[in-house]
Amino acid sequence: MEKLLQRKKKLDGKLKKVKAWRKVSSVIFVAALAAVIICSVVAVVAVVPVGLTGKWIDSLVRKHQVTLEGERELVTSMEFGTPVALGDLENIEVMVDKLGDHLDSLLGDAEFAMSKGEAGVELVVEEISRRMEVLMRSIEDLGKQVAGCSRDIRKARTLVLALKTQ
Repeated sequence: MEKLLQRKKKLDGKLKKVKAWRKVSSVIFVAALAAVIICSVVAVVAVVPVGLTGKWIDSLVRKHQVTLEGERELVTSMEFGTPVALGDLENIEVMVDKLGDHLDSLLGDAEFAMSKGEAGVELVVEEISRRMEVLMRSIEDLGKQVAGCSRDIRKARTLVLALKTQ
């Protein structure tokens, strides 16, 4: 997030400079155009090239400004999407931890059954069967969470690529 914020500040600075240069270049070329028009008695032919040059430089600066604005928009969208993705990944981590706890519990039941012999096996088989249902539901929930997170990441990647190509 810090890198995104630094990148955003850097882009804001560049965008501010581009806007300022655009205004400065416009003022310079308006002044030059006015000077040429005033001196048009001597150089009538010079008016058109100076005016065209001003428009050409303005179009170059405008294109650069649009590019910087697009990049800034991209960084902003990444800035908002990153916490969502991190939250999804934390949820997945919690679910994986719970799944590990279920597996440890099942292994503990199996070890208990082995230590008690046949009588213990019958008692524990029912408990293991019940816990297996809980484990399977946990696995299904984890699969749904991972699929949702993956879908969100694909959407975000598509958005970033679309913004980047603009």
